[in-house]
Amino acid sequence: MKKKDYLKHLAKIFERKIINEQDNLKDLEFDSLMGLDITTLNDEYFPDLKIDYEKIQKSKTIKDLIKLCGNKID
Repeated sequence: MKKKDYLKHLAKIFERKIINEQDNLKDLEFDSLMGLDITTLNDEYFPDLKIDYEKIQKSKTIKDLIKLCGNKID
C-alpha cells in the first residue's frame, strides 16, 4: 500500500481532513476505539501481518504506526 493511501485511511479514523507522519497521537485525541479501528484496518489490508494491539497503543506518532507495518507500506 502506498503511504499516502494509508495516511488517508488513518485520517478517516482520526476524523481529520489530513494528517502527516509527525502528528502526535495524543494531539489527535487517540483513544482505545481508534486503536481498534487501526487494528481492523491493518488486518483488512495486511492479513499476513499480525500487529499486537499493545504496540498500536504504545505508539506516539503516526510515523510509529507506519513503522509497525514495515515493508507493507511504501
